[in-house]
Amino acid sequence: MDFGRDGKPVRGHVVGRLKHNGHRFIANHADDFTLDELVDPVREPIGREGFVVRSEDGRNLFTLGKPSSL
Repeated sequence: MDFGRDGKPVRGHVVGRLKHNGHRFIANHADDFTLDELVDPVREPIGREGFVVRSEDGRNLFTLGKPSSL
């Protein structure tokens, strides 16, 4: 995670494994919901399932919700 000077999360970093072929990926969070879930002190982020999509600028983005047109 990257945090701002105010202590709030700014960017999430996710390392995962694709289900369909087992390849690993690295991505940033795709939306505010996912970022909030990744820093939740009660719920463990490891092992959570989600979706990874490629943005228009070529970055991988991870979301815990259904992917939209990012």
